[in-house]
Amino acid sequence: MDTSQLAPHDPGYPSSLLDLASAPVLRVRGAVSRLPSVAIVGARDCSEPAREFAHKLGREICAAGFAVWSGGALGIDAAAHEGAIEQGPHTVVVLGSGLLHASPPENSSLFKRIVDGGGAIVSQFFDDEPPVQWRFFKRNAVLAAATELTIVVECELQSGARNTSAHARRLGRSLAAVVQPPWSARGKGCFEEVRLGAVPLRSVEHALDLLLAARHARCPHEPGWGRPRDASRARAQLELPLGLDELQKAVVKATSEGATNLDLLCQHTGHDASAISIAVLELTLRGVLIVSHQGLRLAAAPPPREAPAP
Repeated sequence: MDTSQLAPHDPGYPSSLLDLASAPVLRVRGAVSRLPSVAIVGARDCSEPAREFAHKLGREICAAGFAVWSGGALGIDAAAHEGAIEQGPHTVVVLGSGLLHASPPENSSLFKRIVDGGGAIVSQFFDDEPPVQWRFFKRNAVLAAATELTIVVECELQSGARNTSAHARRLGRSLAAVVQPPWSARGKGCFEEVRLGAVPLRSVEHALDLLLAARHARCPHEPGWGRPRDASRARAQLELPLGLDELQKAVVKATSEGATNLDLLCQHTGHDASAISIAVLELTLRGVLIVSHQGLRLAAAPPPREAPAP
């Protein structure tokens, strides 16, 4: 397969990678999608329901006109790529090795189908570099930076998927996690991600809403970023969700204007702390608000950046 190279100054280079402290040169097989995109990550040794959900996510996200990026690993990654290529070419594998050592070898036929179908395999490493753990950690940073939204489908507390989500948080990217049954060891990492501020993902449709909202938040004036009905859905996600009472609407509005704690919400809304606390709890359980170490924020909006915008 032919190999090309993309450097930060080249046309077609993913500009979002410039958010990294050191934007990597990419070695590429195939064509890197320039569509708004989502990273889908999770366990290699995944459950069958999680595999099926990742496959459906990949398929529906590509069907909606977006690209799916993942790490090409067994389990969740492969399922997301498989679902994506059912709908079109827009999927990208980010390797934790050089292109001559595409890992895992069990997915070599999948990688070939992706490239032959119009997608891409990319690496920031020299072609002959083998897969080792530290390279996968560097790969995860590229995966998080290149995409608007990272979705963790299933993972344990110690996992590469959580390393990707940590990069997404540091970069100010939107982050969602599929909440697992409490008896599932494979899902403990997702619970921890939600505790740290990830949006609890309810459905494939919810994922599309979050992706649209994340894109609109990062590029609000970009022409053609979504279909008209998608733009209205994204605005609704970023503004006032349906079914809220007046106090909840006031809390959402105050949060969107910068109120990040109980005292500021009381000042903005004129309500006492007891009523505000109840409203915040209800909005958090509904997935409208996120409580993190940075304070309150709307679930669809990315947290404050720690790196400058491109």
